Amino acid sequence: MVIPRVEKGRRLTGKRRRSIGRRLRALYERGASIRALAEGTGRSYGFVRSILAETGVEFRPRGGTASGPERSRSGSESSATSARGAHRTEPEGPGCR
Repeated sequence: MVIPRVEKGRRLTGKRRRSIGRRLRALYERGASIRALAEGTGRSYGFVRSILAETGVEFRPRGGTASGPERSRSGSESSATSARGAHRTEPEGPGCR
């Protein structure tokens, strides 16, 4: 499905707004990001998000796909993945330095 271009500066109302909303929703539900949809339509992130909200879409959590170390809800690395000193090769303890 092609992202519909939406003329900037023109009000989008009625059937055309609903039609574009349905198309954007379908693309979003297939994995397109709001930012990608905004670029494709030539409109702002806020505009696209508003149109999607009007369609009743269930928004994905922020941040996209998780790649890299596991993150806790606070955004910091979890203790299981942040063991920076756990793989040290130099000896530790009294008199080892």
